[in-house]
Amino acid sequence: MADKALQLDGVKVLLGVSGGVAAYKAVDLASKLTSAGAAVKTVMTANACELIRAKS
Repeated sequence: MADKALQLDGVKVLLGVSGGVAAYKAVDLASKLTSAGAAVKTVMTANACELIRAKS
């Protein structure tokens, strides 16, 4: 089976991010989903906002 790029045109994704270590991966995940054509909305806890801000 040939590898095929994932296309998510027209797909809506709600990405929930909490204050755990995985919050760092959420930025990359949102970017990849958007690149594949998905419309991504993100909901973050206050702790997740602190972690993401600290990364920037």
